Amino acid sequence: MYWIQLTNAYNVENQEKQYNLYEGTLSFNRNQTSIPNETDDVESLDFFTPGCFFVPFSGTGVETEVQYCDGGTVASLASGKGGALAPLPHIWIPADSIAKALYFTVLADLGQHSQPNLLANQSLLEYFTNNFTNISQSFDDHPWGENFAPGQTLLPTAPYTIAQNSSTYYLGVNASTLATNYLCQVPRPKPAASLVFAVLIADLVLLQGLWRLFTLIVDSFFGKKYPEMGYCKGCIEQKHGDVRVHNDNNEQLLRKGQYHVLTQADQVSLISR
Repeated sequence: MYWIQLTNAYNVENQEKQYNLYEGTLSFNRNQTSIPNETDDVESLDFFTPGCFFVPFSGTGVETEVQYCDGGTVASLASGKGGALAPLPHIWIPADSIAKALYFTVLADLGQHSQPNLLANQSLLEYFTNNFTNISQSFDDHPWGENFAPGQTLLPTAPYTIAQNSSTYYLGVNASTLATNYLCQVPRPKPAASLVFAVLIADLVLLQGLWRLFTLIVDSFFGKKYPEMGYCKGCIEQKHGDVRVHNDNNEQLLRKGQYHVLTQADQVSLISR
């Protein structure tokens, strides 16, 4: 209901020459950190601190003369004469009602019942719906209505009254519970065979690493002290040239650059020479 009243007031006032607004933004902030303790605090127009920002229509798409709310309260903006710093005075009462309805809807959804709630307090609900009849009669006067056929409206067309509705509707805020679902992993023991296989693989990898480390240390330490450790078969012939190799049966001449498989007897004879 208040949305229809707000859009109707905006449409009517925006047709005046001083506005011609294209789009805008309204903001409502609580001006106090304390919670309202009485219904008068909720009904007060000082409950929120308003703010606004409107952009006039421009054929070029660029407009520097924007209009915004220069401080003040909802009461001062609603009772003002309009202008660049307090535009559209007729929109502020329904806008304040919409902001309060949304504010207390969120509190009710969160289960906050420690303060007067517009949706759970009979006197507040009666106060904020007392002009529903007048708003509903303006459906056909502007294009912002629901455009329903007679009798098909989904909005209430009569105000809430304590005398008629106190025993019909339940007004209250129930406790709210926040719940969610989690995906948890269930620990399950692995088969014994897979555990043994994993341990063996880990041990083999560890032993291979230790062996490579051992060979690296031995090669680096003893390789400098004993260079002949790096000689391959036939490398000795390249170093000493022609070498005669004696054994028990014959004598063989090995020339430089030639390779010959040395037996143990050949190696003993070569070292002695």
